Amino acid sequence: MKIHDLHFSFGDRVIFNGLDMEINDGQITAIMAPSGKGKSTLLRLIAGLIEPQSGCIDIGGRKVGIMFQEPRLFGQLTVLQNVMLVIKQKQGRKERALELLEAFDVVDAAEKYPDELSGGMAKRVSLARAIAYDPDILLLDEPFSALDSDMKSHVITQTKRLVAGKTVILVTHDHAEAKDFADCIMAL
Repeated sequence: MKIHDLHFSFGDRVIFNGLDMEINDGQITAIMAPSGKGKSTLLRLIAGLIEPQSGCIDIGGRKVGIMFQEPRLFGQLTVLQNVMLVIKQKQGRKERALELLEAFDVVDAAEKYPDELSGGMAKRVSLARAIAYDPDILLLDEPFSALDSDMKSHVITQTKRLVAGKTVILVTHDHAEAKDFADCIMAL
């Protein structure tokens, strides 16, 4: 994936002024910057949720999935239904969703609704759903931020296993998290 001469502003506030970046396929890349420096905006631009003022982002026509900082689960659906919703193939849909919930230690909450979950549980369900979507490029916006240290270590290990061989972009300001999870670290 290549980003060339990317320009983006919110009104008078310039976020990117000629950003050039290349992300290697099949690797986990962590993008680091202090808060407010455009990490989440970059993911939204890559996902096509917002348009740059100029420049280009070439994703090669691949399917992009995104996990936002906040869980964004559907409140009227159970945890299991939230994950099953994004799985295209009907055969084995429930089993795949349960497997992902098990990997992130939230399978016991499968029949609960999002408002019954703690922040960390909701974050893990959101991560399971993003992986269940099975995108070619997976964008993760602070996916481990609401987790205690033991759970964070477990979730990082499981996520690395589940996304092996995929192109993943993690945005974070946590150096230890980037080092533990990513193959490559880039600064904005």
